Amino acid sequence: MNRKLVGRDWLKRPDNRIFHFFAAEKITTNPHWHGLVSFFGADAAERARQGDVFDENAEAIWRKLVPAGTAEVKSMKTHAEYISYVARSLCLQVNYDHFIVPDEFLTK
Repeated sequence: MNRKLVGRDWLKRPDNRIFHFFAAEKITTNPHWHGLVSFFGADAAERARQGDVFDENAEAIWRKLVPAGTAEVKSMKTHAEYISYVARSLCLQVNYDHFIVPDEFLTK
């Protein structure tokens, strides 16, 4: 996704890459991922463009990883939306093994 958003030199441009955090949920019964993505290093117009590019490409990129899967992208603009999304499962047991943080797969 960073290549789509920032270009082929995305690895050399850490200030322009997306920030993301993904967590697997219901691994044993209905496995699926929840994620938060934020665009940095750009003005409002560029963040809007990146949001459009993300929305247009999320499903195809996810299907390359999980051919039978689907991707549902929801835009959030307010703190209340973030809090509702992130905090809805706080009463459940947290398993940190199922998190993917922004630099998980980066190589130096």
